[in-house]
Amino acid sequence: MSSDQSKVQIDGSASSALSATGWGDMIIKHIPPDSTVLTLGSAAKELGRLLVTEHACTVDAIRPSTPAPNTASLKAGRPNASAPNATEPHASQIDAAQQLYRDVFVLDPETSELNDAITDRRYDVIVCAGILERLRDPGQLLSQLKTHLTAEGQLLIVVPNVAHIGVISELLGGDFYYRGHGILDPAHLRFFTRQSLLRMLDEGGFVAEILDITTLALGDSEFAQSEALADTLLAHVPITADHDVYEFIVGAKPRKKGQRRIKEQIHPNMAPHGPRGVTKVFWRMIDEEYAEDRSVAGTPDNASGLMKVRLEIPRSPSERFLGLRLLDRVGVLEVSDLTLTQNGTQIWHWEPESPEELFISEGRQQLIELHNTVTLRGSATHYFLLDPDSQAELNLRVPGGPHETHLDLAFRPLTIAQATEVIGEYLATVDQYAGAQVAKVRGLLNADRVTRELILKGRIKFVEDEKLHLREELVLREEQLGAEKAALQRRIDELLGSTSWRLTAPVRARKEQLIPKMKSLLSQRHPSSASTAPADHQQ
Repeated sequence: MSSDQSKVQIDGSASSALSATGWGDMIIKHIPPDSTVLTLGSAAKELGRLLVTEHACTVDAIRPSTPAPNTASLKAGRPNASAPNATEPHASQIDAAQQLYRDVFVLDPETSELNDAITDRRYDVIVCAGILERLRDPGQLLSQLKTHLTAEGQLLIVVPNVAHIGVISELLGGDFYYRGHGILDPAHLRFFTRQSLLRMLDEGGFVAEILDITTLALGDSEFAQSEALADTLLAHVPITADHDVYEFIVGAKPRKKGQRRIKEQIHPNMAPHGPRGVTKVFWRMIDEEYAEDRSVAGTPDNASGLMKVRLEIPRSPSERFLGLRLLDRVGVLEVSDLTLTQNGTQIWHWEPESPEELFISEGRQQLIELHNTVTLRGSATHYFLLDPDSQAELNLRVPGGPHETHLDLAFRPLTIAQATEVIGEYLATVDQYAGAQVAKVRGLLNADRVTRELILKGRIKFVEDEKLHLREELVLREEQLGAEKAALQRRIDELLGSTSWRLTAPVRARKEQLIPKMKSLLSQRHPSSASTAPADHQQ
């Protein structure tokens, strides 16, 4: 048995699909090093090991004492109390786990045993991964865990999303097939969507938010056989915006006394603007809020595939600003045409070639204009909305007047497959443009390098020429000095060999003899002057 296999299975059989989504890397960034952590659930086993070995955390673990439902029995539809419990740990496994964790508690998490076991311990972080969906009453466990958090402690929860497109596709196909792993694991007794999970935490006294999500391509999940039906649904039926979410990663802190409940944050899909992902245009005046009674459903145009919307704007004597929300979730929006008419006369028209910005500046940083495309159905511009908390909103100036104003709009939110294709084309275009720009910059740098090399070579040649010139001048000067020296030597030789030099030789010799005598006579004649007046003596 490997060292990993020797650790306690904290709960049930670990889900291979859940572990494949990489939620551990997402959740561990919300746990500071040196924290005191309590982990619950089979999926938290590997996380606990990383927290101890790599983040210096002090970790306790809870292992449920109640056996998990037997997979084979549930598939057959018959409970089998005598079936062996594959998840029951051996004593050696508990010993191995206790070497890793500070304490391992074996108890029923749905009873008061938890409070009795961990007594007054407080934790910076409590991780519930692969546990809440396996309980009859997860709210009861959460109420117990609340009392064991530090003042700034938080719950980190990982649960699968039953509103996944794979589950929806199978339900529409008349099936709800339990598998040995994944979202429809036989051990799962409770199922959660975004709303039901946040509602449960809200009602339990927590302030909760979705910290992150995991996704798993349908073809890589347990619902791979439903991929064709899912694509058809996404192309033609309004589906929840969470259809591609496999797991929710939620952070929750106990609501403090006097802290207000922010229902828009707790129930984002139940806000007045209606269900997310529905192909509607919501309109409002700038000082109003979006509401269901101010929405217009699009009419699909089979020829173009676009949604056509005609909105009648009530007459007003003064100019107004009209807000239109086309998308309120992450995705790609295709806009083809937008026209304002008043009394049958077109007063404003936007098309993909128009230079003006279509969307308001507040949300533009979360909205990327991909590119203009020309297809058989005409030209269109695609916009990629990045932030799920933002929205693609138009801000139109509607002139006042005695007549009603009509807005005609042609657009459509793209399906995942369509969005993937458009984004792929955009990235290819960006890559091509970037490649061209890089080549251009490289060409400029190369030209600059060549220019600098030519200038440097010119300077080197100038220095070499100057050096050669100086050498030539030096040689010429040496030749001139040699000639002058030779002429001088000849002149000396001529003088020494002349008749006058020979005739004056006795005079020069006599002079050499007289000079010492004259010095001697002078020193005898003026002895005191020689010592007291050296200057006069010298003269």
